[in-house]
Amino acid sequence: VTMRDIVPPRGSVAVSGFDDARKEMIKQQLFLSRVFGAFGFMSLLLCALGMYSVLSYAVTQRMREVGIRLALGATTKRIFLDVLHDGALLVVAGTAVGGFATIWTNKFVDPFIGLLYHIDAWALVMAEVVLVGVALLAMIRPAARATKSDPVKVLRAS
Repeated sequence: VTMRDIVPPRGSVAVSGFDDARKEMIKQQLFLSRVFGAFGFMSLLLCALGMYSVLSYAVTQRMREVGIRLALGATTKRIFLDVLHDGALLVVAGTAVGGFATIWTNKFVDPFIGLLYHIDAWALVMAEVVLVGVALLAMIRPAARATKSDPVKVLRAS
């Protein structure tokens, strides 16, 4: 056995398996999907934080009304459901307007980039469902805070 048999000649090509070649091909797509997934998760957190903030502010503004209703005998369950109902109306209206705007603007954008992108109806519906679910979860704490208010303290503070 000579040294030529052990050392490959210059200019030789390294051979790799199919799995290595596939991983190399999808490396960029995998990176981009992770980046867009992270951005999507951050936007979902911003949606929840925004919905929580808006509803918390609305509950704070309506504390006098909640105190009067509790003093007149409204149940905490009724107050909780009313606060959730008011927030749900905002969420459903916002997602409906956003969904229609997405479909409407797609008609104008489609001739230009129609070969690259298209609206997937199931993806749009699932995005709306996830947004509504996250917003409803964000509304639970302000609604619970409204039910725990003391009517006497609220009415004296006003």
